[in-house]
Amino acid sequence: PELVVIYYTSRMLKHLESLHQDGKVLHCDVKPDNWVLTSSPKGNDNAGTNAIGGADLMLVDFGRSIDLERVAHRGSNPLRAQFKGSIAADDMECASMRKGMPWGVDLDFFGLAASSFILLFG
Repeated sequence: PELVVIYYTSRMLKHLESLHQDGKVLHCDVKPDNWVLTSSPKGNDNAGTNAIGGADLMLVDFGRSIDLERVAHRGSNPLRAQFKGSIAADDMECASMRKGMPWGVDLDFFGLAASSFILLFG
């Protein structure tokens, strides 16, 4: 089971990397319930090379997401944007949020760590 958790954790990291780097979007609600398994039809190599048995992951529920390019100051790196306050569910607040400190992409990575923990320990 640990190898499967490592595999899916790496897929989650890849999804977040793409979301942050390419999309400049902060999801703000990464948690186990928001990862779904998908399958691709046979012949579609898109998932076949990156998936176990044709199954891959998809991140859903962008209701709390933030478009970082819209909130970043002109000329600054959107991925360095910081926010204050809490927008996460109580049990999914990152350490910065709990301490009342500014937070950013660390919120999504906290959710990824929590998702991996649930995969590993149930």
